[in-house]
Amino acid sequence: MGAIYPESRRADTKDGPAAVVAEGALVLSGSSSIAGKGVRIAFDGGRLTSDAGVLLLADIERRLGIAERLARCLTDPRSPERVRHTLAEMIRFRVLLIAAGYADANDCDALRADPAFKMAVGRAPESGRTLCSQPTMCRLENLPTITALKRMMAAMVELFCDSFENLVKAHKVHLASDRTSCTKATANQFRLVLHTAAYWLLHTLRGLAPRRSFWREAQFDTVRFALVKVVGRVTELASRIELALPSDYRYRDSLTLLAARAARPP
Repeated sequence: MGAIYPESRRADTKDGPAAVVAEGALVLSGSSSIAGKGVRIAFDGGRLTSDAGVLLLADIERRLGIAERLARCLTDPRSPERVRHTLAEMIRFRVLLIAAGYADANDCDALRADPAFKMAVGRAPESGRTLCSQPTMCRLENLPTITALKRMMAAMVELFCDSFENLVKAHKVHLASDRTSCTKATANQFRLVLHTAAYWLLHTLRGLAPRRSFWREAQFDTVRFALVKVVGRVTELASRIELALPSDYRYRDSLTLLAARAARPP
């Protein structure tokens, strides 16, 4: 049975008592003791992210210049004084979400305040504005004209011509590019462009590994779960931002090497 904490109050749900609120933190109930010690499970771990590796992908995206290249193919109809999210920022956010395994635009709402994604788009993790919402992202998906899409696909072809590593399989199986559920054909085509951009992030990440490294032939899912889906605690200080990763993280040497290579100019 869960321990009773002092100065606490119970927070009931429609299914019954599920937690208690103690010292300002929501504490889960029902945890059994271990080795004679009570277990406290609470949502008070601070600003954590489960996708710390997107910062590595963000370095690669800047290295390739994908978001800026695609944004230049579009005409922004919004009044400049009312713009809160630039086209390049929205494209970068969506591409990073796809590369991290979040294939749906609905994920924008759940992750727009995530500290790692905010940093990856260039915003401070705590004081910076949240990223764009799902409705804003849907408006972006419906923005490209046929002419703009032709320009975007040409830009992706330029990147493709520099490589060979089974594009169709990686697109459909590991990046879920068959999520073409928009009502407009042009919006679905734009989604394919964004999935192609995400492909190049993971493809380039693999290519930064040493030639005889395991990572060179790893599938995208393996790369994502090992190097992108990394838990981290983010702290924004006055003069710097700190990202604390797990001390026993299995791939620390690989992540360190790849991060150093991604940060170097191409």
